[in-house]
Amino acid sequence: MLDWVLNHGSYAVLFILLVMAGFGAPIPEDIVLLAGGVLAHHGVTYYPLMLVMCFMAVLLADTIIFSTGRKLGPAAYSSPRFARLLPQKRRERIERLYARHGGIIILLARHLAGLRTPFFAMAGIHGMKLKRFVMWDALALCITAPLVTGLGYFFSDRLDLILKGVKKTEHFALLGVVILLSVYWLLISWRSYKKNFPKSPS
Repeated sequence: MLDWVLNHGSYAVLFILLVMAGFGAPIPEDIVLLAGGVLAHHGVTYYPLMLVMCFMAVLLADTIIFSTGRKLGPAAYSSPRFARLLPQKRRERIERLYARHGGIIILLARHLAGLRTPFFAMAGIHGMKLKRFVMWDALALCITAPLVTGLGYFFSDRLDLILKGVKKTEHFALLGVVILLSVYWLLISWRSYKKNFPKSPS
């Protein structure tokens, strides 16, 4: 994938690939951003323009996914499959989670390949405001896009090491999110237990 982008790379190719990756196509977003940095290093693209273009492509795809979820609303859960996976009580918990910590969820999901699309769609389904979503997503992109393209630009001769580092970072980020969600679930369960468990008479 990386070799193909480097051999055929242009502003248009990077833009299209990033939008497709945002829609869930099996195209690693980080690989495309990394290739963008390498192309800029070799003078195929102009780095500032390439960075802005990549930023806008990713943000556009994310916003379309979010807006689709927002348009569908809770009706997206009407299928029997969703009804089994997300019963009413679980959906209510998700709604409360997005209401309280929606921005942080978007910030974390942006850095988790494979989970971005469902998390962004669910943010729309559960009624997050568009301005709030775009703000948090753009904030996350202000970290991701310059970092990954910068790695490609400054270390274009060490791509193998960078790819290994990116994969390790994604694994650690996923592990961190799993731990955070587990701790949050335990806290919610403990509070519910204390609230519903009758106190023994003194």
